Amino acid sequence: MDARELGKILYRSRESVGTYVTALGGVIDESVARYREGLSFEGYVLYSEKRLSQNSFYVYRRGGDALLLSYYPYLSEARVVEEKSSSLFDFRDGGGEDSVSASITQLDLKDFAMNYVIRLRDGRFIVIDIGSFDEDVDALYEVLRERSGGKDIIIAAWILTHPHIDHYHGVTPFLKKYGGRVTVEKLLYNFPACEEGDVELIPELGQAQDEFHKIPAFVSYVDSLGIPSYRPHTGFIYDIGGARIEILNSPDDNMSPPKAINDLSLVFTLTYCGQKIFFGGDYQFQSSPFTEVWGDYIKSDIMQAPHHGFHGGTKRLIELVDAATYLMPSFEDDTFLKICCKYDFNCLSWTRTRTEDYYTGSNGHVTLSLPHTPRADGRKRLDSLLRKYNFSEDNIIYRY
Repeated sequence: MDARELGKILYRSRESVGTYVTALGGVIDESVARYREGLSFEGYVLYSEKRLSQNSFYVYRRGGDALLLSYYPYLSEARVVEEKSSSLFDFRDGGGEDSVSASITQLDLKDFAMNYVIRLRDGRFIVIDIGSFDEDVDALYEVLRERSGGKDIIIAAWILTHPHIDHYHGVTPFLKKYGGRVTVEKLLYNFPACEEGDVELIPELGQAQDEFHKIPAFVSYVDSLGIPSYRPHTGFIYDIGGARIEILNSPDDNMSPPKAINDLSLVFTLTYCGQKIFFGGDYQFQSSPFTEVWGDYIKSDIMQAPHHGFHGGTKRLIELVDAATYLMPSFEDDTFLKICCKYDFNCLSWTRTRTEDYYTGSNGHVTLSLPHTPRADGRKRLDSLLRKYNFSEDNIIYRY
């Protein structure tokens, strides 16, 4: 089925191994209906159909291949993702009996890294990203060991938002050092193929940490361990031990081409124990129509500050997520004095009356029970920090 039946091609690009995405503009409801009819005529079988906010997502199978159709009415755009030999992962993982209380831990890492651990009620964990230093690797294991209460450590799902040193480099050393003491049931990531031509598409792959060679080495290593790996796409929903994970942005939407690896970051919400947590990874919201596409659907109780509070967030994002509690994966000094204070979206998250609690790094690991109730003195603590660092809106340089 020719994707041009949907509308005008905006771009077509390889997204990852055996995966291609075509973005189309001028798309209307009728063209989506015609295209879907054509897919059925060509032997594609509907695997799943979802509507998240105003957006529609369809997954079709034909043999071992998959075709994903995403439709964003606000933009009058669609994405067609063709994935060969697809290992779709879109199911309910019921887990075991409830045995512990649920929690989320923000790890205090050595440098500007991000690592979260969600303890499920059945005792397993969902891990998001990891730091890159030896100390970060050890810190993750110690948090898992302590939170496991002496039971077997089982990571039900390890989600890697994007291939930057401070988000995935620690996985391999972690598995080499602690793999015999930890079970990883599955990995979720959507990384570039790192094949010929990809450096031209994403120049950052060949710069600095040379992810062009490190990503394939990482993939090869986890495959050698037999850990199932799955590629998240926008519109996918995962139910892991009762935690509902909705992928709201993936490389599907940003191959035009991407300006940097951060543009490939996953964005998702995790709903558990009656609360929603917003994870933006390092995505660059200021150059994306994300907030227009999703609107108040992203309203959440807890928010991970985008890109460690650096360049990437917007005031509109803060307003729509409207979280009472913020998790800032950056040091306190960098948050209120050196870097984050230069961005207006951080200022809004600090000063709005809706914000009731705030946690930064450099003060030890932070563990919040789920469901989470903001500390009674959380607002007072935040105001005290703003006074401590003599924060003024005159510090703001960047406004988005």
